[in-house]
Amino acid sequence: GTSVRQATPSTFELLATGCPFDVDGYGPYYSYGVSRPGGTGYQTGQTNAEKRHTVQYGADVPLDAIQPDSTYVIVNANSGMCISSYKNQVSSAIGIVQRRYSFLLNREIPKACQWKIEALPAGSAGDLNYFLFRWVASNSFLMDVKDWSLSAGAGMIAYAGGKGTNEQWCVEYAGDNYWYIRSRHSGLYLEVKGASTNADAYLQQAAFTGEANQKWRFMPVSAMPALEKVAPAAPTGLTAQGRSGSVHLQWNANTEEDLAGYVLLRDGNVIARMVQGTEYIDNDVRPDVKHQYAICAVDCSRNRSEQSETVALQLPDARGLVMHYTFEGDVLDQTDNLLDAQSQDNLNYGSLYKGEGQKSLFLNGSTSRYLALPASVGYYDEMTLSMWVYLNKVSNWQRLFDFGNGTDQYIFLTPSNGSEMRLVMKNRGDEQILSTRKMQAGGAYFVAVTMNADSVTLYVSGQKGDGTYETARFVTSTSMNIRPTDILPKHNYIGWSQFAADPALQGYVDDVRLYNCAFTVDELTRLRDGDQSVAIEQVEAEEAETSPIYDLQGRRSVPTKFVPGMYITKDRKRVIK
Repeated sequence: GTSVRQATPSTFELLATGCPFDVDGYGPYYSYGVSRPGGTGYQTGQTNAEKRHTVQYGADVPLDAIQPDSTYVIVNANSGMCISSYKNQVSSAIGIVQRRYSFLLNREIPKACQWKIEALPAGSAGDLNYFLFRWVASNSFLMDVKDWSLSAGAGMIAYAGGKGTNEQWCVEYAGDNYWYIRSRHSGLYLEVKGASTNADAYLQQAAFTGEANQKWRFMPVSAMPALEKVAPAAPTGLTAQGRSGSVHLQWNANTEEDLAGYVLLRDGNVIARMVQGTEYIDNDVRPDVKHQYAICAVDCSRNRSEQSETVALQLPDARGLVMHYTFEGDVLDQTDNLLDAQSQDNLNYGSLYKGEGQKSLFLNGSTSRYLALPASVGYYDEMTLSMWVYLNKVSNWQRLFDFGNGTDQYIFLTPSNGSEMRLVMKNRGDEQILSTRKMQAGGAYFVAVTMNADSVTLYVSGQKGDGTYETARFVTSTSMNIRPTDILPKHNYIGWSQFAADPALQGYVDDVRLYNCAFTVDELTRLRDGDQSVAIEQVEAEEAETSPIYDLQGRRSVPTKFVPGMYITKDRKRVIK
């Protein structure tokens, strides 16, 4: 609501550390934030508005969110007909009916069958879950409960009203990509009178029954070559192949001409929908879990097939590089796990300090200049995280990295708390701390943290002016017993903190690596000295034709098959097909 806390603006977060979820048809998410505007003071500027957010997870979530300012053909589940006007006539107070769907001769959708969904203005009082259904056949007309009736059986008309509550509608998910449509004015639900399957049967409002006659499918006009109710065949040939930190899924293409995409499920929950092509990289994988995968096909009418046969896979037990950022002008992961980072602001890349390659990432201390990493980087209890760092300025409680779920669960590394460098862990109890001499500005450092079941090690080695390294210093703790899977962190940052008051990192970061194993001190020294193959076992990846490629404009792609032309793979080899 916008009146909470005496009308001051408020922000809320819904956070899940288990399976991802959907909100209002969007997702999947692990973290979802909501801001409500509020007023300017106590009982001043309050709009007394509220909004409901529907949270869902599992095998049946909406394939398409109902998006404001989008145009739809709205189809009844019982009859297969769409909402229109009587005989498609356009006039004030014309009755709203169901009509058989058909194209015009020029293959355009009749405007009488189209409805633009409009959200209420953000400053409106009352419930912000309601929409206006504007008739495309005449933009001045809205779908309207006739005569402001509160009675069951009252009909619908197209009318140029004043956007009153009798012209406001809420949509509620009914399953299988159908929705209920409820009147704000009466609280009753839209249905076809008498559950008729005849053309020009009138629409009315009625008490909730949950029957097919009250279920409606919102079909985006852009996806409307036809309307039918026959679902595609279940996909076949699903296979799963494990990598160092992801699962590569492939399947046979369905042959239906109206195929729109595929829905992917992991452990019974939708993890991707309307996927194009016949492969997918799942990089949100826990290495300690044997995951179950299945897939459904979806056609343009949003009919969903039965699930494919299930395949099960756990990541291979092999030491490997899970994530690698070289920061050569981007924040893309250089492994085939595709664990790309994100930033809310434009990033700069400098050449003042280069741990590897020609560039490094420059963070200028701005609160919007940091990296957000995928959730799965926090799934490893046995791990090595390494990076090169050059600090322009050392401020107390800056973060090299911070993985957590807020201010009560975190694992972070700060170059200085004022007196020492600290690795700090907390899981709602007391902090666990591992310390060494603090870092200084104006020098390059190789920094690494390793964890296994028995110990945690912090390794630091500074680079001298002549390019050689100071003797590495390292500290080990056998009493720190918090591990990433105890927290399952979803807010994972480089250069930023769980605590908003902490300063952002100011300096250069390069060659960030995450391994799914704990390196020894000797192995860390070899990694510092450039031995990139240290302690790594080869993990078979998919064939070259399905590995990530880039076109000549630098755009990343994982195509299902090559089209004629030349492509550049991530190892800069040319592939001509």
